[in-house]
Amino acid sequence: MTPLISHASILPLALCVLMITGCSGHDLDHTWDSWEASARAGIIDADVPGTEVFIRGQSLGTVPVRLTKACLNELCSNPAAEMGHDGWGEGLFYGIPSQEETKIMLKAPDAVADRYLSIETPWGRRSKIGMAEGHGKLGLRVNLFTAVNKEGLRLAISVPDKTCSRAAPVKIELSCTNKGPAEIAGYRPEIEVLWGAFDTPWGRRGLKTVSLPKEWSKIAPGQNLTTSVEIEAPSVALDYSVFAVFNLFESPQGNTLKGSGAVYSDSTLLRVR
Repeated sequence: MTPLISHASILPLALCVLMITGCSGHDLDHTWDSWEASARAGIIDADVPGTEVFIRGQSLGTVPVRLTKACLNELCSNPAAEMGHDGWGEGLFYGIPSQEETKIMLKAPDAVADRYLSIETPWGRRSKIGMAEGHGKLGLRVNLFTAVNKEGLRLAISVPDKTCSRAAPVKIELSCTNKGPAEIAGYRPEIEVLWGAFDTPWGRRGLKTVSLPKEWSKIAPGQNLTTSVEIEAPSVALDYSVFAVFNLFESPQGNTLKGSGAVYSDSTLLRVR
């Protein structure tokens, strides 16, 4: 697989990034409204001050960051390209959805990093994104993804053997803890395990869904439940991001999730060789 952006093409990006100083989120709203998408480029902002923006191992500075038009053309020259949000929370991207996506990742400051879901990458720790809003042509403001959800659930992931052979079985260990004050109860508990290379468009990740035992339908305060899921390693030797999602539904039928929705884990690194 050929990376969508080479290290050689990343180097000029440092010359194409301008920091916006003295701007609050309210000011950025007016900035977006006044810019012309054809002549300007994208703002990236976050709800956590000091959040750093990266493309692979290249830091673009701390938020808010503005990428010039020339910079974005380095990532994708297609005039239809825009900035989008990885639907599974691993970052932003610039390009054509599901076709050509250059991933843009964020990193919470070390002092508050444990409050947010993390992504283990070949270039170090990055942070997950919970929500994004803005304009695809002008920029996005994101909220980092909190590690514990509103109901108090925390899903942890572990891969005992992080280096494996192609197409070999990989054991994924998972645990869910209720750190909140109330019991969480629902129906049809399930785990989704997802994986993809760091250049894989987010909608093309591998997916395995596993139904969980009935005991996962009720999680009391302080209770911890564990399980494991086995997946088959990809057949291409690359570095992959692997994470899990716990779903608990409101009713025996239907697709409405309990409470604030799906519970995500951190993303761990799997090296396929």
